[in-house]
Amino acid sequence: MKIQVSTANTLQLDWLVAKCEGGTNLIREVIGEHFFWVYTTPKDHDFPESLQYLVNTEYSTDPSLAVTIMEREKITSGYIDCFKEWECRIQGGYRAVGPTLLIAAMRCWGVSQLGHEVEIPEELR
Repeated sequence: MKIQVSTANTLQLDWLVAKCEGGTNLIREVIGEHFFWVYTTPKDHDFPESLQYLVNTEYSTDPSLAVTIMEREKITSGYIDCFKEWECRIQGGYRAVGPTLLIAAMRCWGVSQLGHEVEIPEELR
């Protein structure tokens, strides 16, 4: 199923950002009130390919995760008062908006890495 990154909900967006951050073969795992994506270790690591690990991927709601990406990628932001939305920009002319700063920033990062339209697993509908 294809979606527009500009309209991705938080579950879809967290999956997209996990992909941007190098996640492969992502499988959803719920632990308590939080969900994680199980990453298969990227091939450039010195671990067996079958090794899997849990990674907190609540990028669209956890500032400690999103701000790290925003600083690293130099994502700029501003609030558009008349639309009551946040707008974020990244080098290369990519921009995205969202109801929160973190959603706008992660949409921006997703678009810059994966394009405007992305194929996602059916379970994320």
